[in-house]
Amino acid sequence: MDAHGGSMVNAAVPDTDPVLLSLTAQKLRSPFRWIPAVLYAAAATILLFNIAGIFPRSQTADYASRINADRARYAEGVISAIESLSYQFFVNRDLNALLYDYSLSSETYDVSKWNMPFSSFLEGMAATAPELEEALFFDLRNNQKRPLTMTDSITKSIWNTVRQAVGGPAQEADGRPLWMPVSLPRTNAETEPSHPPLLTCARIVKFVPSGARIGLLVLLLNPERLSRAVAGNYWEDSNSLPKSDLTVLIDDHGLILSGIGAGLIGLPASALVPGFPEKGFDPEREQGRYYSTQSILGRPSRKYLVLYQLLPEHGWWLCTVLPHAWENSSVFEYLSPLLLVLAGLTVQWSIRKRRLLSKSTIEGTDAGIQQMPLTEAEMQILRNLTSRERAILSRLALGKSNKEIAFELGLREQTVKNYLYALYRKLGVQDRVGATRFAIRAGMASPAS
Repeated sequence: MDAHGGSMVNAAVPDTDPVLLSLTAQKLRSPFRWIPAVLYAAAATILLFNIAGIFPRSQTADYASRINADRARYAEGVISAIESLSYQFFVNRDLNALLYDYSLSSETYDVSKWNMPFSSFLEGMAATAPELEEALFFDLRNNQKRPLTMTDSITKSIWNTVRQAVGGPAQEADGRPLWMPVSLPRTNAETEPSHPPLLTCARIVKFVPSGARIGLLVLLLNPERLSRAVAGNYWEDSNSLPKSDLTVLIDDHGLILSGIGAGLIGLPASALVPGFPEKGFDPEREQGRYYSTQSILGRPSRKYLVLYQLLPEHGWWLCTVLPHAWENSSVFEYLSPLLLVLAGLTVQWSIRKRRLLSKSTIEGTDAGIQQMPLTEAEMQILRNLTSRERAILSRLALGKSNKEIAFELGLREQTVKNYLYALYRKLGVQDRVGATRFAIRAGMASPAS
């Protein structure tokens, strides 16, 4: 091999000569030596990007947040429509006068004269508000009077329960709409199944000309229809999509107003929403998401992603609870820094192992070569070398490249190559390997030499 060859092995070197092969490997420059540094730098960059939030945390979570925001807007529209329906008994003069006339009547049982127009109006409005299932209007001055009803299906025990539960808080609200769940008692606790709670929207109706209170209007909502309005048809039995997320509507007191089943109405939000704050979410922040580990609905405890969105007109919250799994977040952002570091350590260990093995082989080979002293003719050739040629030959014995020799001696690399050509002729060798063998036999393979 010629002087341009650096530290590569000449193809003509016999495979049976381990000495020549080991010599060329002494200072082998691995093309992979920069890989560990590159891998470590990439791992550090990705980690910093994750901390700074440059990488998107989760496209799935972002998409779910947008869906939750859309559901919240739709839910607020449904709630506002129901409240507007109750407000019709103020702005509609005929309806307002009808209820006032009913309140002045001393009739306690036969209220069909007022019930028919009351029922007809509400049944007509139910087409625009399908969540409405029943409506009641109570005379505040006569607890014995039969209330006006939208249908004939409601029983006396139910309307009495509703009146007792809603009457006091509604009067405190003084005309503002009041939303609250009402639990129905069982006649026979042993044989009769428990009734799911009712969700009601109640409001004190006043006679518009005088402002006097004339009665209590209570709208009863169908919980299944309301849940479909809140979460779409996702939880319907006919929907074949896997039922993995839970969407609930929570009022400003932390109670569930709507969920996947009527049995959830009236429960505290913490029963279904992992990590729900005791005082509710911060109203200054209209939306957000977080992770929390909890057992809900009797399921094993696990980690969930909770998305929340404010309904600004009411101060309520719409929450969606999603099982948190690797699919819901970027695996790349979690594992890639670790994998890059492990890869870097592996490459670094491989390079180090190769160097140690090469060093061990060469040390053993050097000892064998040094046992072959120079002949008298070769000693004369060594004595005739210039100091510069000796310096280059000694560094050649240490396995240094042309570039390194040039740097240490303050020469140009081409000048070193020229010196090597001259050395090959003087030493009577063909290539770099032969010159290195000569230098080692001459005892020049140590830094001290």
